[in-house]
Amino acid sequence: MWNLFNKGYVSIISSDHCPHQKKIKKQGEKNIWDAPNGIPGVETSLRLMLNAVNNGKTNLNRVVKTMCENPAKIYGLYPKKGAIEIGADADIVILDMDKEEILSNDKVVSKCKWTPYNGFRIKGIPDIVMVRGQIVLRDGKIVGKPGMGQFVPRQKDISSGINI
Repeated sequence: MWNLFNKGYVSIISSDHCPHQKKIKKQGEKNIWDAPNGIPGVETSLRLMLNAVNNGKTNLNRVVKTMCENPAKIYGLYPKKGAIEIGADADIVILDMDKEEILSNDKVVSKCKWTPYNGFRIKGIPDIVMVRGQIVLRDGKIVGKPGMGQFVPRQKDISSGINI
């Protein structure tokens, strides 16, 4: 799968992020159809991909293309989103590719309060996250003010124009 990812067969990496609490997911232990679909993933997807970079499975350029640039293009938001250039929104992630952490349920911010990757050791951490030039995460702590987010409506689909 990594081989195909690196050859460009995968256009985007995203998460359906279904933050169901564990007690609700446990309903499917005997019969899978009794549990809601999906798993929480929005908090861990980038960190897992950075870990893959550190493990030599892919490179940072592929991660940026599939998690930032191409999704922005698909939703018609590029280059205001998904790019670092004059006129873009200054949505920036500053990485510490040498920092390690263990993913754990007690650090999960979303309402589900668990991750299927609990106990995984990863290397490569977002150190600072900026949205429209404002720092919203620093050293793993949310520092953005509630309500500072803005809805960005999808524009026309230009997915046929993606250069992978």
